[in-house]
Amino acid sequence: MSFILPSFARPSLVRKTVFTRYTSLSILRLVWRRLIALGVYLALLGAFFLIGVPRANAGAGPHVIDDAGVETPGQCHVESWTTWSRNSRLVNASPACTLEALPRLEVGGDLIGVREDGRWNTTVGPALKLNLGTEGARVDWAVGAAAHYSLRTGALEGAAVTLPVTIRISDRARFNANLAWDHDPSAQHRNAAFYGAQIEYDLRPGLLLMAETYQRHAEPLGVQTGLRWTPRRGPVDVDLLVGLPDGGRETTLTLGLTFRGAGPGWN
Repeated sequence: MSFILPSFARPSLVRKTVFTRYTSLSILRLVWRRLIALGVYLALLGAFFLIGVPRANAGAGPHVIDDAGVETPGQCHVESWTTWSRNSRLVNASPACTLEALPRLEVGGDLIGVREDGRWNTTVGPALKLNLGTEGARVDWAVGAAAHYSLRTGALEGAAVTLPVTIRISDRARFNANLAWDHDPSAQHRNAAFYGAQIEYDLRPGLLLMAETYQRHAEPLGVQTGLRWTPRRGPVDVDLLVGLPDGGRETTLTLGLTFRGAGPGWN
């Protein structure tokens, strides 16, 4: 499960650096960032033309864009990831379960820690996702909601209502799109639309390629791409992602781990 995070917790809102002159090092950095952006768009384009093996475990985890699916009824998972950039560090843990009695509703939460300028800020909050699609349909959709509160002050740090849509292109390729209302008390526009798109493509059983692009209205466009490895197609996913979350001014690196297992006995 993945929802829009408050501004200080989103990898897309790291502190910005203003360059006053170009040096050879800054030019090399610029070229490297543009190559990453090009790779994301090529992956988005290429995934449309590729076809056919069983899929790896899909879903959000450290991906910014969410799909419309919920956890398997009777199962739980913990999505965890850490994101590094030049000026900040993010650590996230998101447990969630789907009960057999409520097979379309995923109930979970987020615990998020962010370090900027040597100081940590931690938030916690609930997250829900209700699948509204028809089982086996080519197009699936859901609605989700999340909120985050500061552990230090108890204040609301952010909230979002999200509409994820998943379109199955083939047995190996899926297209996900998100449209959301995002409330961020620290942003210039406290209430704004958030939108984005993502391609997931199964390179082989247990190995997933992902590329996505996203934007909060009136803020820089972000892109991210990476791989998800599910060893022996078992209960563990490993994500490795690289992103340009703020229009290319900063590069992020994300490592994610997801663990799945049987839920509590109160299904």
